[in-house]
Amino acid sequence: MISFTHGNIVFTFQHSENLRTINFNQYDSKAKLRRQSLLGRYRLDSTTGAPLNPMGRTGLLGKGLLPRWGPNHSFVLCITRWTRDTRTGVQVIRSNRGVLQYLALERNKRLCMPWYLTDHTNKCDFDECVPKIISSLVTRRGRAILPEKRVERLLKRIEKAEVTQIFKGYLDDQLNADSAWMETVVINLHESESKGAQLPDDILK
Repeated sequence: MISFTHGNIVFTFQHSENLRTINFNQYDSKAKLRRQSLLGRYRLDSTTGAPLNPMGRTGLLGKGLLPRWGPNHSFVLCITRWTRDTRTGVQVIRSNRGVLQYLALERNKRLCMPWYLTDHTNKCDFDECVPKIISSLVTRRGRAILPEKRVERLLKRIEKAEVTQIFKGYLDDQLNADSAWMETVVINLHESESKGAQLPDDILK
């Protein structure tokens, strides 16, 4: 049971997990995942043992719809390329600037960049592992939907792309709750060849 007080009113709700048995702020060897936050150590409720959102109350009790108590790690894949003329391959310039394209998925009638929840092992530093996870994801999806020859060409193009980490930290998301929240690493994969990485539309869905 988790309780909190607002004025003279005490709110409570039931949950099936004993939160004091979960190893927060460290690698959880039982669950085989890291429960550390990218923001450093987070506080636990002195009464229930529930982790407390480092950004404060959200108005949503417990962990809401998120799968993990405490930090829920994810990564966002931002795929970009410069717009090029389809006939000549020459980069399009408007007002002395290039025109940047980015890949977006349509989910629930809204456009968003591809993002995925992920669990980190005790050997992961949250930095080097994410590009490896992305490479593994693209490879698996490519082999599932493309002929082998196209997969090999795809991987060669991705290897030549510029990969940059552009953000790491707390993700302000509507799924965040009082005792569970999203944290993310955002990776920009920018094509460096005239024809781009040529990722098929279905590969990141």
